[in-house]
Amino acid sequence: MSEKFTDFIHCPKCRRPVLEHEVDQKSEIAYCHGCHYYFPLQLAKSEGREEYVQPSGSDYLRYRLNHHELKLTIKWRKNYQFPFHKTGRMGTNFSFFFSLLTMLLNRTIITATPRSLQIITRPIDYVPMSYYPRQLIYQLYVKKVDFFMGRPHHGGYGLYIELTDGQEVLLLWDLMEKTLLFIEQELERVLDI
Repeated sequence: MSEKFTDFIHCPKCRRPVLEHEVDQKSEIAYCHGCHYYFPLQLAKSEGREEYVQPSGSDYLRYRLNHHELKLTIKWRKNYQFPFHKTGRMGTNFSFFFSLLTMLLNRTIITATPRSLQIITRPIDYVPMSYYPRQLIYQLYVKKVDFFMGRPHHGGYGLYIELTDGQEVLLLWDLMEKTLLFIEQELERVLDI
């Protein structure tokens, strides 16, 4: 049985052609049999991997690279209309106030070195800290988020990490796709994936 290669899809990492049965059109993800790399179809261009530049605008991303350490800071601030509710219920008002405070103050800090990847949320520790040694990281990739916290999630993209034991972990979500692709690209450079 002969293997049929796609006409235009090449792996952005090793530049090998991708087999036709290794392209999932539904999830828009392809797999390279040569370097075992999963990647979005948007990256599969015959001229090679597209370089993403630091996005500006609504995601409030700050980028710092020095001495083999990458530090990305993402503010949670968004264009959001917060309605004022006068309910007379302390619990309801407190939850609205807490949501507003979290949205205005919180930021996610991603620190990557050649030995590890760490994600922290500050000042309100709404999401627990994540720490991954480099040996456990198999690859990073961006894809559409189907389920979040056990519930269906429609639309939006997420940055996933695949561990060496096959476990898939959602690291970041609710950001623009180009922002996530930029973060993935920069993390892969530092972690040498």
